[in-house]
Amino acid sequence: MAGEAKSTSFVLGTATVMIGPRADVFELTPEEHSIGLVKNFTLSGDPSYLDLTHGVRNTIVYSVMTSFPIKATMEVFEFTSKNLMYGLGLDGTGLDTTAASTTGTVPTIFPTATGWYVCQENTEGRDLVFAGQQNADIPDSMGFTAAARIRKMNMVPVGKKDEQPFLGAKIVGILPEGNEPVTIIIPKMRIQKGFTLAFTTDNYSNMPYEFTPFDTVPGDAHHTIFKDVGVAMMLTGN
Repeated sequence: MAGEAKSTSFVLGTATVMIGPRADVFELTPEEHSIGLVKNFTLSGDPSYLDLTHGVRNTIVYSVMTSFPIKATMEVFEFTSKNLMYGLGLDGTGLDTTAASTTGTVPTIFPTATGWYVCQENTEGRDLVFAGQQNADIPDSMGFTAAARIRKMNMVPVGKKDEQPFLGAKIVGILPEGNEPVTIIIPKMRIQKGFTLAFTTDNYSNMPYEFTPFDTVPGDAHHTIFKDVGVAMMLTGN
């Protein structure tokens, strides 16, 4: 029959996207490195060719590929400190996300430990907030009650002019038939698009990440493997 399937290697579902240090790209784990709920992960290539034509009709007689950029796009739904850092083009791999926690009821000053804190009024809406660093006085004019809470927070810099880091990524998608994994390894990439923070009421917000993979060079982690492979490898059993 025309158009019959030859296998059950169909793609439907979601993928786990893991980000971490380049040297550890093969060992990234979902528990430690996953960026959480991701939808519509897409890995695509867009080659360009330089054509040579001949004759009066200028038909193509020869062609050379002049570029083949690869990119990965996805929608990231979890607005964690790490994911915000990644979306801003910063290195979130070393961020201690366990640092953000409720520390108790409001004292006269912020806790003496290092870091950033907010004092938050514990009422419905909770938008009465004062932010400060260690030893910052909480102004009486804010009108906090005894129910207010001190919370330690992760500080995410927005618009910081640091050089964008190179990171590694592992992506694992599972085919619906036979629990077969498709694994993508990107040994050197930058997140060149992604930061969007929108509070909306009609749908869940997401950050539209875009990975740009790079060629490795001598001295880069795993260069001996990828110098003859390209900017990424895909491992599939079908």
